[in-house]
Amino acid sequence: MILVTGSQGGLGPFLIKSLRRSNYEILEAIGGDLRDPAFVESFRGRVDKVIHCASTWTGFNRDFEILHNNSIITLNLLTLPGITKFIYVSSGCGMEIPESEIVFHDNAYGLSKVFSERAVQMASETKGFSYTIWRPFHIVSPREKFCPGKSHICTNLCKKIIEDEGEVNLDDLDNSKRLRLTWVEDVANCIVNEMSNLLADDAVFNISTFERCSVRDVAQQILYCLRRKEQGFSSENPNINKAFMKIYQVLGWHAETSFCDCIRKYIVHKYGDIDVRPKTAKEPL
Repeated sequence: MILVTGSQGGLGPFLIKSLRRSNYEILEAIGGDLRDPAFVESFRGRVDKVIHCASTWTGFNRDFEILHNNSIITLNLLTLPGITKFIYVSSGCGMEIPESEIVFHDNAYGLSKVFSERAVQMASETKGFSYTIWRPFHIVSPREKFCPGKSHICTNLCKKIIEDEGEVNLDDLDNSKRLRLTWVEDVANCIVNEMSNLLADDAVFNISTFERCSVRDVAQQILYCLRRKEQGFSSENPNINKAFMKIYQVLGWHAETSFCDCIRKYIVHKYGDIDVRPKTAKEPL
């Protein structure tokens, strides 16, 4: 039986769907507070695997409550006896560095992720379970709720363009910083499909697409999908840098969803019957 935390968040529902499709028995950690040891203790003897993707987030700031809450939740889960596999969904936090290098964060969320990673690894050594740590980069999920100043870029821009019917001047948007958007189902399926792969045991993997895009690119592709622009995102040559080689070399994994299709899928899943331009043969796979 697999205990899944964060099953009602941005990634969780897709993870649950993928687990059920693969006929795994699951138990969702709902109806209580994971910061409460008594609630976590209620799962004693009922599960032998954990997929931990629950966390709190208020942006990249120095909010001590975020560091405290996320760390306590992980520590509580690591006290469960009888666990044979612990899967922790961490975060790349935008830092494109190889898994073998030490990560330094000056924000509470990133620091809580690094602490939890180390806690999982240390508990694994002491308690004898195997682990896999996944570091997704910029998950695009239609289940993400809009929150001013805290949401991912796709959620922010779709809220402004579609829901608020606001005007967006592409020339005013940043075109310098490059992001890697990863479709939520690609991440969920990867986690589930690699659960029984011994090559994924006791390892850390960055998980992302090879394509990079700017904020302006995201806005342009949204407008293109909505038929408000005739020109969509023009893909650069995929940048397969060393930070993302491990998952490809060890597991043979690569994202199934291109940047262009990621935006389209987000709009269709989020807004349903909205008129969206169909995929064309010119778009990258």
